[in-house]
Amino acid sequence: MIELWLVRHGASSANVEKLVTGCKDIPLTKEGEHQANLLGKWLSNYWEFDPDIYITSTMKRADDTADLINIPCIPEKYAELNEADAGDVSYWKRDKFDAEYPDFWQPFDENRPFPGGESHKDLYDRVVFCMQNIVNKSPQNARILIVAHAGTISSIFHHAYNVPMKYFSKFVVDNGSLSVLRYEDYDTPPELVLYNQMPPDVKAKK
Repeated sequence: MIELWLVRHGASSANVEKLVTGCKDIPLTKEGEHQANLLGKWLSNYWEFDPDIYITSTMKRADDTADLINIPCIPEKYAELNEADAGDVSYWKRDKFDAEYPDFWQPFDENRPFPGGESHKDLYDRVVFCMQNIVNKSPQNARILIVAHAGTISSIFHHAYNVPMKYFSKFVVDNGSLSVLRYEDYDTPPELVLYNQMPPDVKAKK
C-alpha cells in the first residue's frame, strides 16, 4: 500500500492578482502563509502525520509552504513536479490572456502549448513519469507528502482514475488544501480518502 498526501501551496500573489503564472517564482501572500501554518497544525495535531517521504516542487511558493507546514525533515525537491510552464505569458493577467488567446481554453486541447511554454499534456507526462519513479523506489506502506501545484495535483488525479485530460479543470484543488489517495497497487485506481479538504481555521473558532 502507498498513500499520497497531496498539498497545494498556500495562496500566492499571483493567485490574488489572477496571473497566468505557471512556472515562475512567486511568493506567498500573508493569507497563503496563514493557510500553510494552519495546514501544518492540522497535519500534526489532528492527523498526527509523520511522512515516510517528503517531497516538494522546486518552486518558491511550494518550498515556502513546506517550510511553514514545519514537518521535521528536509524535503526532496523535484522540478518535474513544478507547475506548467506558461512561457511568454507567465506574468500576464488571465483576462488579458483570455482576450488575446480566446480559443486557448475553449475547446480545451491538452496538446496546445502556452506561447513559448508547455502544453498540459507536457505537464501530465512529466508529472506521471516522476511519480512512477517516486513510487517505484518507495518502501511498502509508505506515506508520501507532496507539496506542489494545482496542475501537478490535477495530473496525479487524472492518472489515478484514468480520466481524459479534456476534463483537466475538474481536478483543480484550492490553495492550502489537502487530498489523500490510498493505493493498494499503483497501477489500479486508489481509494479517495480526502479531496480538496481545508483545515479548520483555529482563529475563526475563537
